[in-house]
Amino acid sequence: MLADYRPAHNRIAARFGLREDPDGLAALAAWYRPPDDARGAVLLDDAMFLWDMVRAIRPRMMVELGTASGVSTAVLLRAMADVHGASPWSVETFDLMSHVYWDPGVPVGYAARQMTPLLADRATIHAGRVAADIGREIGTRGGHLLPLVFIDACHKHPYPVADLLGVLPALAPGAWVILHDINLPARAAEFAARTGEDVHWGERGAKLLYDAWPHEKSAGGGAVPNIGAIRLPERVPGARFDASCLRGLIGEPWECEPDAATLSRLHGVLNPPLCARIAGAARRLLDRA
Repeated sequence: MLADYRPAHNRIAARFGLREDPDGLAALAAWYRPPDDARGAVLLDDAMFLWDMVRAIRPRMMVELGTASGVSTAVLLRAMADVHGASPWSVETFDLMSHVYWDPGVPVGYAARQMTPLLADRATIHAGRVAADIGREIGTRGGHLLPLVFIDACHKHPYPVADLLGVLPALAPGAWVILHDINLPARAAEFAARTGEDVHWGERGAKLLYDAWPHEKSAGGGAVPNIGAIRLPERVPGARFDASCLRGLIGEPWECEPDAATLSRLHGVLNPPLCARIAGAARRLLDRA
């Protein structure tokens, strides 16, 4: 896996003007030992991509959406420690649930303390929180917008694109957004063919978002990379990201019916003039009341 990932590592190093570090990758691989009971966790090649992107962007606060077991949280803790050492940094991870999805008795993020016991205090687990909470809360902390986030939550379309819209207020111009499971349908099909088992986890939301992204992007390693990063365009100071480029993606057939808040974000992109008129009418009614 190290050999398969090495071209992606070299590509990222060249893109960001970094020194190639095969020894660092080998050390990460030697350290990477998720708990046996962790389900749906990032694989080693995903972990190496996370490590490379943290090394490239060097955020002081790394934010993750979708904690689950906390294996990826541990990888981010390890990466941030490798980059920043003892200087100030933190990892903040958000999850809709307070427990892992396969066992209501196990709290989200448990693997982070098992895998990185000396670093776990640098992580804050925000249970019962969603993408919009990142947009509202992180985006207003002292005016420091995020240069890098990791989204690994619900993969059913249209949730990945809705999650991106939710975190947008917290993202700096030119920020990178790492997406997990960008080739989940292919991975599910391969698993079914190899084992003969029926699978239900081949959701295509992350793949659709990655494939449709019209700006810069970079995939992980291997023949079928399952992790990648998309980059927001730089923008004029004070201007907002123009999400109209996502209308065609949002219009693809949905795999689930989102909650009301998510629907509102999506409809705001699909028909912003109508949403603005509805909001204006609501304000006028409140004023009269």
